[in-house]
Amino acid sequence: MKPAKRCILGKKLMLFMVVTCAYLTQGLPALAQNSHSDALKTQAEFPGGKSAVDWKQGFIEITAWGSANTRETANIAQAKTIALKTARHLAFEKAAERVYGLNLNAEALYGNEALINSHLRTSTSGVIRNAAVMRENVMIGSDGSPWAEVTIRLLLNGEYGLSGPAAQWAISPQGGSNTFAPKEGNTDSHEISQEKRYTGLIVDASGLGARPAMVVKVLAEDDLRTVYGPHAVDRNAAMKTGFAAYSSSVAEAFKVKRAGENPLVIKARSVAGSNKADLVITSDDAARLYAADLQGGFLKQCKVVVVIN
Repeated sequence: MKPAKRCILGKKLMLFMVVTCAYLTQGLPALAQNSHSDALKTQAEFPGGKSAVDWKQGFIEITAWGSANTRETANIAQAKTIALKTARHLAFEKAAERVYGLNLNAEALYGNEALINSHLRTSTSGVIRNAAVMRENVMIGSDGSPWAEVTIRLLLNGEYGLSGPAAQWAISPQGGSNTFAPKEGNTDSHEISQEKRYTGLIVDASGLGARPAMVVKVLAEDDLRTVYGPHAVDRNAAMKTGFAAYSSSVAEAFKVKRAGENPLVIKARSVAGSNKADLVITSDDAARLYAADLQGGFLKQCKVVVVIN
């Protein structure tokens, strides 16, 4: 085999190994040299760059750096090109790690489910490949070597975001069998007859150690039946906007357009699931929510904001 062909084959094999490792990862923070996180924003550094997941703003952003040895390139232009490609490859590799480390729902990590669900894996890979390049720049260092910086961003929601694959994975054509229905006489007549309909839902899960996820459920406390979740939403709405938005306070949540002008506010009692992403409310509040949604129809459109701090 000619040297040039061996080189091309080697590069393809290396890229395959990078993508495969990305599927298996449990999340970038375990690999990071230095990291900082709060409930809704996680920042981490890794050799050659940094990353952030911002659930409030709804994106994953990766910045990676690359260089090239001018002694092994024909000229400075080629060295700049190699440095830029190196930074790009690293950025997309780390983006995959970040995505596959996300909470998909209260029990599953994105990466674990992608390994066993080929459609989820394929559609998510497409989102990663099409990440937007926000910035890229090549500078020349004091030693004459090029130094490239590339920043890419993946959206959590939107037409080209991760909410599409997540919703397709979560929403079953048969619907949910463990869905909530209030007991007779357990609805609040005031909520049903209220003249001004509720336009959305704010679930206050502050102080409970709740964590964000791509697929959110609200459960009734008595029997953990699902009041809000994949069974209740329109598939297209969930793919476009995701199941919920996140805020750091109730006051901030009121400013989110998604909840509308008159959202119903319910305080969560606890969280459920190994990832602490499902929100448990009292059965009385579940009945209130059920009745309010019958009138307002906001759950179908995923008009839900979750407060986590």
